[in-house]
Amino acid sequence: MASRNLAVVMGRIGHTPRLSYTRSGSGVTRFTIATDWRIQHQDGQIEKKTDWYNCIAFGKTAEVICDYVQSGNLVYVEGPMHARIYTGRDGTQKTICEIHVEKVEFLRSKEHQEGNYETR
Repeated sequence: MASRNLAVVMGRIGHTPRLSYTRSGSGVTRFTIATDWRIQHQDGQIEKKTDWYNCIAFGKTAEVICDYVQSGNLVYVEGPMHARIYTGRDGTQKTICEIHVEKVEFLRSKEHQEGNYETR
């Protein structure tokens, strides 16, 4: 049986994405998306929680994201989730999960325009 790894997140951009380039010249950008949810405690108090999702985009997708997305914009992203191991500044191995963005929809920008972009 085949398996499928697909993450779908709609939320707000944490910081304005910046474009950089790989050694081969392909565009790349990393950014975070925040989603909010609420939990109601037994005493009736409602607490707001925020989850942060790490995202990475390559090529034309990265370029388009950097051209149109700013901190606070509402976006929808789709793509597989991958774990990456790296060595931290303290010398210990760390694992980070990232959504490799294949599809992005710009739901709200400063100009309140809608659009989308998909790579497949």
